[in-house]
Amino acid sequence: MEVLTAILSKKSQEPVFTFHSLAKSELMSHILFADDIFLFCKGIFSSINVLLDGVDEFSEASGLVVNLSKCNIFFSNVPLFTVSAALQRSGFIWGDLPIKFLGIPLVSKRLTAADCVPLINNLCAQILHWTSKFLSQAGRLQLIRLVLFAIQSFWASSSFSMWHDPWLGGRTLLDLFGFEIISLAESSNFALVRESLLNDSWNIAPSNHTLMMELRNLLNNTEISSSNRILWDDLSTIKTSDIWYSLRSRKPQVAWFHFVWHKVKVPKAAFLLWLAIRNRLLTRDRMIRFGISTPIHCPLCLTDLESRDHLFFSCFYSRIIISHCQVLVPSN
Repeated sequence: MEVLTAILSKKSQEPVFTFHSLAKSELMSHILFADDIFLFCKGIFSSINVLLDGVDEFSEASGLVVNLSKCNIFFSNVPLFTVSAALQRSGFIWGDLPIKFLGIPLVSKRLTAADCVPLINNLCAQILHWTSKFLSQAGRLQLIRLVLFAIQSFWASSSFSMWHDPWLGGRTLLDLFGFEIISLAESSNFALVRESLLNDSWNIAPSNHTLMMELRNLLNNTEISSSNRILWDDLSTIKTSDIWYSLRSRKPQVAWFHFVWHKVKVPKAAFLLWLAIRNRLLTRDRMIRFGISTPIHCPLCLTDLESRDHLFFSCFYSRIIISHCQVLVPSN
């Protein structure tokens, strides 16, 4: 996907290409998400053609072909002759707005709690059906990694909601004043904090309502900085490791740490070695203890019971393999 990103980024620099109005400031022509890709441009045929040329170029280089039956193209305030030309050029299906992706509406404004209810219900239903036996150690590590990255992305964000984010004393303004404050402030549900600032001062509707007077008094006692940011444990620059170590207790480093988790490690091999050191490999002796019906003998030598110690130290077949590996194994 890095190759596709490079191709589309280069294509978006062509003079005939124009960015979508909502993506112009970020110079964004596409977003990759798992197995899906979103392409953005102004609703003119020259821009659409540039992106499609990039996709075609990637297909020729990689051998991967677009599945037209799974591709949609969406238009907003685009002339019919442009729509017709784009449909003929792409072969995509003409989609209808608004649309949802993974159960969430794709909108240009901030999502409301109601928008997220279907996704939350679906996640809750899935979690209730999960048990630890369906999630491997590798799966748990990946889940932790994804959650940490999501936390990092949130706390690194600099666009805070005026009403929904806890930017004032760790609480949201909705918690303090209720939903009525939005209409009293002549604001919107999606307003950002920066929209309430004018010339480095608070710019709030001049209402004499009690709640508005309390809001103005609270804001006037709040210092305005040159940039808005949320701190994690008083750290302005947040790394995933900072979040991880604040969520778990840190213990002394084990003697074999650098032997397993060195810089040039192969992740899969390092993870299996970590399991072996902690005697958590799913060898046949452990499977029998778990009540799993399985042959007991080592599949390599067909003599002794398969265990961690047997595989790495007693099995004559594995000893031959290990003896040919140029690896220095610590004695402890």
